[in-house]
Amino acid sequence: MYLALRICSEQLGELYSVKAGGTLSFIKKVNSDNFDIKIDPIKAIVISATLHFWKAVDYEKDLIIEKKSFIFLDDAISELDQIYFTSVNSSSDMNLVTQAWIRRDKLSEIFKIWNIKKSIPTYPEALLRNRGNEVAWVRSHETLLAYERNKLSADILKNNIKDEIQTNISNLDITVDTKFNIPKIERRRFFTPSLFLFGVILLVFNIYSYNFSYENNNYLIQTSKVQTVLGSLSKVYSEFSPGSIKEISIQDGGKNARITILDKKFEIGKIKKQLSKKYFIELKNDNLLKILILNEKVLEND
Repeated sequence: MYLALRICSEQLGELYSVKAGGTLSFIKKVNSDNFDIKIDPIKAIVISATLHFWKAVDYEKDLIIEKKSFIFLDDAISELDQIYFTSVNSSSDMNLVTQAWIRRDKLSEIFKIWNIKKSIPTYPEALLRNRGNEVAWVRSHETLLAYERNKLSADILKNNIKDEIQTNISNLDITVDTKFNIPKIERRRFFTPSLFLFGVILLVFNIYSYNFSYENNNYLIQTSKVQTVLGSLSKVYSEFSPGSIKEISIQDGGKNARITILDKKFEIGKIKKQLSKKYFIELKNDNLLKILILNEKVLEND
């Protein structure tokens, strides 16, 4: 038997005992402020389904030729070297192939906050296994997950159910072949500033539309300002939950930016802390949307 930590968010977590077969049993809730790995020496980490991605498709033999490869490139927001992913899991009997992935920067941030090492085996919550006879219904934050018996990955349910819903992952199993493949030594890649800038924005923000408004005169100056505001946004992209950005509109040659967000819980505390020296920052509500507004502060020598 050993201990596992389920990370629900940057601040909240749960401690579990794990039996020899990988079955989880809830012990207590913990938070990142007072969690001490020396007191609770964990041997495994489970990342909440709200913090990672996964996909399941019908079984195809071609998808499992190389199980260590990433097969959902068209579905990932980021480039291959910006994510950690699991091995490909498959079952011809269930007609299913599945894989999970997570942004590297997000996982690194979580590890830093919780003061834990990347060497600890880390598993996606959505790929836990249900060995029981009945479907296990688990609520992970506002997401309702269904774990069918022996199915390779959980399904997201859009509607509530009448059956009992558990808020922890007790009685689900960790399986060794579903851990994220995190290399012990990572090569650093170097990009030119322009490639890095546009790469980060396009890969991280999951942009659905990208609008630029500028006047014909002073084009080069305005283009530089557009790059500046993109650079500012790239510094805080981890504050946006995956898929929450609906639109980024950059106006007045880069002096102002409006980011439309599909996340009713979005907050701007950390963004203000990092960008308030350069921008006036405001958050407005628009029905189910939130609009983050950045207005450049005008300096005397501008």
